[in-house]
Amino acid sequence: MHSRACTVADEYSEVTDHMRICYYNRLLNVPWGCGVHGRALVEAWIAAGHDVLCLPDPLFREDAGPGPAVGRLAWMPSTVHGPVQDARARLVSALSGHEQTMQIQRLEPDLLITRRAHYDYCLDSVLRRPGTPYVAEVNAVLADELAEFSGRQMLPWERRREQGYLLKASGAVCVSEAVQASLRALGLPSERLGVLSNGVDTDLFSPGATPDAATTHWASGFRRVYGYTGTLPPTHDTAGLLRAAQLVAEEQQDSGFLFVGPKLADLQGQSTWTTALQSRVRCTGQVRHKDVPSHLVSAHVLWTAFRSDYLSPLKLYEYLALGKPVVLSGNGEAERVVEESGCGTSVQREDAAALASAAISIGGLTSGELTRLGAAGRRWVEKRHTWSVVAAGFLELAMDMSAKVAS
Repeated sequence: MHSRACTVADEYSEVTDHMRICYYNRLLNVPWGCGVHGRALVEAWIAAGHDVLCLPDPLFREDAGPGPAVGRLAWMPSTVHGPVQDARARLVSALSGHEQTMQIQRLEPDLLITRRAHYDYCLDSVLRRPGTPYVAEVNAVLADELAEFSGRQMLPWERRREQGYLLKASGAVCVSEAVQASLRALGLPSERLGVLSNGVDTDLFSPGATPDAATTHWASGFRRVYGYTGTLPPTHDTAGLLRAAQLVAEEQQDSGFLFVGPKLADLQGQSTWTTALQSRVRCTGQVRHKDVPSHLVSAHVLWTAFRSDYLSPLKLYEYLALGKPVVLSGNGEAERVVEESGCGTSVQREDAAALASAAISIGGLTSGELTRLGAAGRRWVEKRHTWSVVAAGFLELAMDMSAKVAS
């Protein structure tokens, strides 16, 4: 079971026969992690010849979909976010729930896959129809998603609703073993749980990606550039990463630090920010997912710091696909990815000093040694974690769970 989360995709290399799939995922078109994951699954299923109906919204091909509702409520006091979201969700459900159900009935899907989001009464109305079997996708990319499932920070009736959704499912495909363990603790039997990690577009995230001119020019001023991409807290330990960057900068005077996604003001708001880093840092601000490789290819080493074990490290798979050495602060699946791929080194979570020491060690290698580490990671991820392999594995797990419940 130790390597199950990393190797399960290897078992499902054959494409499942033609299927009609309904994929209900309200987060499908958000421009970050869970949206990337959902769109990649859908596109891989379509490429394999399956019919896919995306609900409650169709699949957008660009990263320009709507953001989460809470982002649109940022101007309101945080205390009213929940009630406003709840009221809006009830209205949307009343207006569209019946139509969503009718679309599913017209498709007559072989498999209904559902990804839960906040206050999703529309999904509740869809599943209220008797005899609607579904397989839950539990990704836990959102920091508060697992809190919903485990019952933390929820009113009792909300907790019952969310846990009831899981317990009534034919099964749940979890993105990591930590998530699987949490769902098992809720009462889901092992035979209705499976683990399948994230994947990566190895054509997009490639050592041959066209470099961004401005980032390349900036990087040319440093002997070693440490690159990062992602969001700020709570998922990532940005304060720890900045502290590690400060320690690296003190030891390696010719090092630079690339942040793809955050703005400089975001970093300056962290408790560990120091003005000594300002001349060493380049922040791109938010970029489209497809443009991330053009910046990261200018880095010599890629690094990150996680704050939990619940997620599947989509970022790490993208790092590996770029053919770059990786330095990680984290545990769980992320640690296993680094160890099994031979792409670099890892240290315990939230240990900035150890992260800096590991980065200095990797950054001090020769160009040839860095290339060999990066190539090892690229080979590993190409074999195990392309989206076509992950998407096929997802269907195999889901169909197996559905068949067991039906029998």
